Amino acid sequence: MIKFSEISDCAYVFYGDRLVCKEDILDELEEYRGGELFTAIEKEVKFGINDTKDMLRELADDLYCNRELYEDWDDGFMKQITDEDLEQITKVIKGIIKRVPTCYEAGEEIEFDM
Repeated sequence: MIKFSEISDCAYVFYGDRLVCKEDILDELEEYRGGELFTAIEKEVKFGINDTKDMLRELADDLYCNRELYEDWDDGFMKQITDEDLEQITKVIKGIIKRVPTCYEAGEEIEFDM
């Protein structure tokens, strides 16, 4: 278990299910005393070619089912997708993911030693 005093002042921690900056906790120590604290670990959102294929398969299925398209339209759609298409779509989605605020997950429990 890591001690609260050992964590960087600009670090994020979880107080219950809330993500809080350590500086904010230092400003309001009594409010946080007695609660459970955990380190916040940055969570990487991975997205690759296989995710793109799965996404496009779901799109094709959705279009086929909801737009009254001809039989096997979804299979024809999937056959038209090239490796270059997959790479370009994956690149665009990765770029969008990078613009989204960072995700965190709870890590090690913190001993509140203040």
